[in-house]
Amino acid sequence: MIRGMRLIGVDYGTKKIGLALSDESGSIANPWEVISTKMAIETITKICQDEHVGLIVLGESVDTKGEDNLIMTEIRSFAAKLSAQTKLEVKLEPEYFSSLQVAKMFGRDKTIDARAAAIILQSYIDKSKNNI
Repeated sequence: MIRGMRLIGVDYGTKKIGLALSDESGSIANPWEVISTKMAIETITKICQDEHVGLIVLGESVDTKGEDNLIMTEIRSFAAKLSAQTKLEVKLEPEYFSSLQVAKMFGRDKTIDARAAAIILQSYIDKSKNNI
């Protein structure tokens, strides 16, 4: 159950990571920022502390058959490090072409990764609401 908890969504990339934050009720995802992958663990940890985040939702890169894409090894490693550092649970949310969806709706700009993170986070929120 996620109601009443602030969540952070993460769209992992090898160079950039998009972040999204939910509202304080955990109902609506909003694009937050795009950060460098190099300092991501430290940056996300600080955001989680400053914004009182209770759960991390990380995009799971799978193909249309639901099988892992090549980047999933990195994503799983990143998830483990992020959970250890933040002391928060990291949930994986399958994401299918979230950046492509954003590009079609808004074009390709510097916010594309944060908007993709918002799609991933909102998908998790919506699924969680339906399971309550």
